[in-house]
Amino acid sequence: AAFLKPWEWLAEKPEEQLQKVQQEVIRLARLQPPDSLINTVYRGDISTFNPIFKSKTRSGFTNEEYAQIGFINASYSPDQRFRFTSLINQSTATYATLDKLDVAIYFSPFWLNSTDQVKLLAMEKEAINLALWNSFCQIALNTYRNQGRIDLIDPRVTERELANTMGRQLIIENPLMQKLYDYAGYLAVMPKVGQLLQLQDPQINKDLFEHSNFGTIYQMAQRSKIEVNLEFGSREFLTTAFNENGPWGKMIADPSVGAPPIPVPPRR
Repeated sequence: AAFLKPWEWLAEKPEEQLQKVQQEVIRLARLQPPDSLINTVYRGDISTFNPIFKSKTRSGFTNEEYAQIGFINASYSPDQRFRFTSLINQSTATYATLDKLDVAIYFSPFWLNSTDQVKLLAMEKEAINLALWNSFCQIALNTYRNQGRIDLIDPRVTERELANTMGRQLIIENPLMQKLYDYAGYLAVMPKVGQLLQLQDPQINKDLFEHSNFGTIYQMAQRSKIEVNLEFGSREFLTTAFNENGPWGKMIADPSVGAPPIPVPPRR
């Protein structure tokens, strides 16, 4: 593909760029096996990950990030269904349960004009964030339970409803945990970044270091001697990804590592 210069991107209308992103996402997803994570997330039924994902993944266009997942259009139950009492300050809050979330994955002009290898890397990284939703939400629920008491107002509330709700709540309340969740996808693809760097392809390297921050995060992990060859979804992977006090957590917490936007909290 011909590589457009930045000023040439500006001449294109956002609708045209969005259409290009959507076409490219489908083209690349079709190249993957039918049961692959990429194909499932971008073309399949994402309610298989969790019933709150009721709509297909939307592909979006952004000028801000190389690629970025967004959990949007949150919908909550009409009634307050459980109560959380903090052991730290004895405060009490009531919660509606999260019923529905839409998933949008945004790609930039830099992504559009990258090599297929790095495009797929970014698609996989964002898809992994969706695949990690259940694990992250369970960690969030355990965190709240360690810090307080949950009482059901509606006795029909399920563990999954509690986990989904408190997962989103932790993202809203704790910017660092949201950042760790966002970068967990990077941890999962670090071995593939290493493989791409070994190719010593000038255009791939440019995509990894100048157009995205895959290469920079990889080098930071190497310098910090962080083990990145971890089985995805394993206890070791989850501990590495979400432990604020571990080497990966401290590395990602560095202000030089960009943070995603914080979602809007629900209205009480």
